[in-house]
Amino acid sequence: MELAVAPPFSGQMITSQQEKLALQVGKNRIKSQIKIVNARLWDVDDPYFIPIIVRVRESGSNSSMRVLPAVAFVISVFENGYFRLNGKRLFLKGSHTGNSYPIGIHLPPVRDLLNRDLWNIKTMGFNAIRSSRSRLNKSN
Repeated sequence: MELAVAPPFSGQMITSQQEKLALQVGKNRIKSQIKIVNARLWDVDDPYFIPIIVRVRESGSNSSMRVLPAVAFVISVFENGYFRLNGKRLFLKGSHTGNSYPIGIHLPPVRDLLNRDLWNIKTMGFNAIRSSRSRLNKSN
């Protein structure tokens, strides 16, 4: 198994490591760690996510690749009655949304409409949002 971490828009590898594993036929649960030095922190104005790529190769066969959900690094704490994000005080301005779309009901038929809604929320000055829609339809 190889774990690799690379920025989403460039081919330069940040770090990678390989492990030899004995896997059984069917489902296997693997616990592993990879060290990322000087990780770029996620911020409200710079929402940076890093994909982690896992490659598993059986001896003598083609490799399969799976990209796990992207991860973000953030330091968030409540300190002396204030919220701090990456060491800076941040006043949370949040709201709730429960958008309904005439065709898709819970999600818009086109992902760009949801992106537009989120952009409008940010333009209005909100930096936190709670949505009753917990995940996007992968077909959009």
